[in-house]
Amino acid sequence: MFLCFLDALGKVNQARYQEVHDPEIASRIASYELAYRMQMAAPELTDLSNESQATLDAYGFGRGAPPGGGRGKQGDTHISFSRNCLSL
Repeated sequence: MFLCFLDALGKVNQARYQEVHDPEIASRIASYELAYRMQMAAPELTDLSNESQATLDAYGFGRGAPPGGGRGKQGDTHISFSRNCLSL
């Protein structure tokens, strides 16, 4: 459904651009296309399966929750933090 929406939005924007040749519409089209390409590349960028165990350990990927829950949010935020650091 999301791709149908994007296709429809692209067709509407392209039709309007052909009608008025407004450079802001061309910029909007380019921005949407770039955002789509970035989102489609994200799974490849966050794949940690090729990282060595030593690297995962160095970033604390497999460690348990801090005693006492740590600061800030509760739950598995330490795992999310480790994943985000490795994915940069």
